[in-house]
Amino acid sequence: MILGIGADLVDLDRFRAVLERRPGMIARLFTDAEREYAERRNDPVERYAVRFAAKEAALKSMGVGMGAVDWHDIEVARDDSGRPSLIVRGRAAEVASSLGISRWELTLTHTDIVAQAIVVARSGRSDPYPPDSELLRSELPLSQLARKRSLQRPLSSQLGFLGGRGPRRGLTGGDSVPIDSAPIDSVPIVTPAEMAAIDRCAPEPVDVLIGRAGSAVARAAIRMMGGTYGRRVVVVAGKGNNGNDGRNAAVKLRARGVRVIVIDAASAPETLPECDLVIDAAYGTGFAGTYDAPVPCAGSLVLAVDIPSGVDGLTGIATGRVLQADETVTFAALKPGLLFADGIALSGRCRVADIGLPVEGRSPRADLIGADFVGRWLPGRLLHANKWESAVWIVAGSPGMGGAAALCSAAAARAGAGYVRVSTPGGAAADLPLGSVRVDVPATGWASDVVAGLGRFGALVIGNGLGTTDEARDNIRQVVAAAAGRGLPTVVDADGLTALGVEASRFVGPSTVLTPHDREYARLAGHAPGSDRIAAARELAATTGAVVLLKGGATVIASPDGDVLVSAEGDQRLATAGTGDVLAGIIGALLACGVDPFRAAASGAFIHGRAAALGWERGLVASDISGHVPDVLGEFTPDHPRRIHA
Repeated sequence: MILGIGADLVDLDRFRAVLERRPGMIARLFTDAEREYAERRNDPVERYAVRFAAKEAALKSMGVGMGAVDWHDIEVARDDSGRPSLIVRGRAAEVASSLGISRWELTLTHTDIVAQAIVVARSGRSDPYPPDSELLRSELPLSQLARKRSLQRPLSSQLGFLGGRGPRRGLTGGDSVPIDSAPIDSVPIVTPAEMAAIDRCAPEPVDVLIGRAGSAVARAAIRMMGGTYGRRVVVVAGKGNNGNDGRNAAVKLRARGVRVIVIDAASAPETLPECDLVIDAAYGTGFAGTYDAPVPCAGSLVLAVDIPSGVDGLTGIATGRVLQADETVTFAALKPGLLFADGIALSGRCRVADIGLPVEGRSPRADLIGADFVGRWLPGRLLHANKWESAVWIVAGSPGMGGAAALCSAAAARAGAGYVRVSTPGGAAADLPLGSVRVDVPATGWASDVVAGLGRFGALVIGNGLGTTDEARDNIRQVVAAAAGRGLPTVVDADGLTALGVEASRFVGPSTVLTPHDREYARLAGHAPGSDRIAAARELAATTGAVVLLKGGATVIASPDGDVLVSAEGDQRLATAGTGDVLAGIIGALLACGVDPFRAAASGAFIHGRAAALGWERGLVASDISGHVPDVLGEFTPDHPRRIHA
């Protein structure tokens, strides 16, 4: 694996003039063997120049400046075949070893006017956790980061990770979570309590894990600063392992020529010294209380270790004055606090560093999903597919609320439904999209008509714009119960959720997807979701026996058995009327295409958010989102026959 590439050019005339003025530099810059080789040539300066370029290129490939090693620590020699090679020793060898560099590739050229060297630093370690390697679990991630590079848009242009309503730095623009590396498969999410248990089961000593964490932080710091030469870093370190990670990173940064000041978090000054980067290692995910961070100097970047200090690792709620991170390096897995509430905006771009902790095998488990994860679930359309094989029936709309049916049906068609029937009790009051088939049902007692026709459909969407009258409630309950009894995949949204209320468990089943926002959640559960949104979604899914999609900046999807998927796609553009109707239609189409309810809900949330992110920053309306759904689906679709027969 290539760990670094360095290139350097030397102007021969200027280099010759320098050596003539300062002949003592030859002994300072070059080893005895290098001087002996160069002096045997017709023009020694050409040989000196190309070797000086090689030393500079080697330093660049390691990301260090001229003062980090002695010039004699890097020697240009010849291998057994006569090709140029590098010998590193002393401090240079220590730096190379800490970076996991085991071999070098060197190319030297020169003309009458310039000498050039290119150095490629490569890793040949068998150790999957070299001390200074930052191994990202995501592509994250989001930073995490977690994918094989299919969709190249970040989860949100900033882990900005996911959802709130304020600007974020991190995944794609607006409010989303950037996990590093845009396309991701999935990234585990663990609570602080789960992380503590994982730490206790670690297969290696704490000091080894701290060393790996410190290396990941140091590499992130160097990347953020663009190198080490002349750079200044202030580390704010607490007394726990979070602080130890920061102190370890400080040692590694000093070894690479960075000027580092370590400040104890408990006695930090009000304002930090001037620097290029602040490493926030004061407190980690287990912190409870209020923390007022010192103020960094203007223009300095902020790198948070594990989580911005003062952000609750479980809920994302911040107390006190918390530093806004440009980037966060978190270890082994994402923490809920990076995805929810204030943590979304304060974390910047998130990177998940694998330091060798065993996070797999958890049950129940929670994961952030990415494009590759979603792409594996979506079925292709067969050559001889029939429209009825992916038919959706949407029961939606009422006088004055016809738009809900139109938005829902358009989204279902765009998301792959072969046939979309729309039924509005008493007749639709709004025009439907082309491609939707209008089959009205009576204004009252319409449940029997719908139940009688369910057998031909692959999925049902019910509730959007149906109203909250007693008539609507009774009919919705009858239809939902009938669909659940048949195992027909069903999305219940909006007024449908109100109709079910706290008695929802009487009418739904494992094939039902409930899609509440916070107020609708309260109608179903009898209480608000609270600050632990993963626990809230799990609770409602367990109570009702249905799949629950809890809407929010980060959308949480819980199955009745407790497994959770989180989608961090989307941003503030989704905060407009009718986007929930679009989401219901997308999920309905995926259900009709054969995706199981848990994955259909998660995939729908991801596609919905990604489609919104393709729209305008301002002025996006719900109907615009449907038009971008095929663009998102196209990123998942492998080459296969597409001819579809009616």
